Amino acid sequence: MTGSIRNFQLIVRFSALRMLRDLPTLIALLCLPILIIPIVGAVFSKILEGNPFLSGARDSMSFFAVGIIVMFQLFDGSYTMNYIKDAFLTDRKWRLATAPCGPWCLAMGITVAGWLASMLQGLILVLFTRVILGVHWGNLGVVVAALAAAALLSQLANLALILLVRNHSLAASASWLFAYGSCMLGGLIFPLPTGLPFWRFMVDYGTPYSLAKTALIAAEGGRARADAALGIGALFALAALVAAFVALLGRRKLA
Repeated sequence: MTGSIRNFQLIVRFSALRMLRDLPTLIALLCLPILIIPIVGAVFSKILEGNPFLSGARDSMSFFAVGIIVMFQLFDGSYTMNYIKDAFLTDRKWRLATAPCGPWCLAMGITVAGWLASMLQGLILVLFTRVILGVHWGNLGVVVAALAAAALLSQLANLALILLVRNHSLAASASWLFAYGSCMLGGLIFPLPTGLPFWRFMVDYGTPYSLAKTALIAAEGGRARADAALGIGALFALAALVAAFVALLGRRKLA
């Protein structure tokens, strides 16, 4: 048991270091939001507090900081997808024979590493928006929990997609649709008719983006605290369902 845990930790550490050394991905997933958040927040700065589009956020900068950080957490599932593809679906899969643990352990180690890398990215962006842009984040525990839940769901969803279709191009397209569609239906891309009950539900709770955004805006004081608990709890529940599906899928695909 001790040896298995040590091997798993080795896989997580090695995979995380590889991800952090992947400069093109780091630039895309860290530098892009650093550029986008202040520009978009400034462009839409005339949107006043109380506008339904802001979903209770203090101002447009806070709304777009929350929204874009959550969006990139959902896109961060590419960490897991790309490294699973590299390990299992390329000519270099012969290296599986030299791995210190079996295929399932390797896949889980990569997923955990992707989750940690995504969390680190999210927290750096939170720090940047707090120090440079003055965004008030409120309860740090809620912020960390919401980012952890969104990142975990994203990594597991991308693992499920690449195992299910075993075609990187198709899985990447489905992953993009999952992340972008979640944000679009959650009201980040353009205003939705929130006067209608269906769209109000979609913006507040109907997608993974909506759940994380609602929890983070609640953390900064724009919504009831119960919204934070509901959003975070629902995200972890969805992650548990996807994890159960991945466990069943992995028995066949990684055997």
